[in-house]
Amino acid sequence: YSLSIENIKQKQDDIMKLGYTKEEVTKILKKHPSIFGYSIDNINKKIEDIMNLGYSREEVIKMTKVLPTIYGYSINNMKQKIDDMMELGYNRKEVIKMTKTNPGIYGYSIEIIKQKINDIMNLGYTKEEIIKMTNTFPIIYTLSIDNIKQKQDDIMKLGYTKDEVIKITKKLPAIYSYSIENMKKKIEDMTELGY
Repeated sequence: YSLSIENIKQKQDDIMKLGYTKEEVTKILKKHPSIFGYSIDNINKKIEDIMNLGYSREEVIKMTKVLPTIYGYSINNMKQKIDDMMELGYNRKEVIKMTKTNPGIYGYSIEIIKQKINDIMNLGYTKEEIIKMTNTFPIIYTLSIDNIKQKQDDIMKLGYTKDEVIKITKKLPAIYSYSIENMKKKIEDMTELGY
């Protein structure tokens, strides 16, 4: 409440000049109102620091649209997360690619990521397979283990064995984000086509 309407409008205009639409700025400020407390120089500096990790300016803007709290993350913590992910088996280029798609990875502790890997290993995958799957589809880190188990069960109810589910999801991990109704419909459509 300490900011005047003029200050708020000026902040919106300044943030829009960074590459956001008015709607995006409104959304960002609703999700992360502490940005009102950042100077535009500080925001620009943060963008440059994140770019120095291996992103383009456009990629940083896109990531912050999804996760505006990135502006509040320490660059040292982000660097450490990249190092930690590399210790798990990813290369730097893969970590950058994954975090472009799922910037929320920066918000997960490495312990949570290790636990997710262990939980998924208990579902029938090797660590190397999980690294490959999450490299392709990093959204897996946002799914609950119960959701993944349920999806495996649902796919098996469609007539697949557990081994087939593992094989299919290793090749196309995005299946874990598909609705079972959509999968049933695809099977019906393929059957009607004579497959």
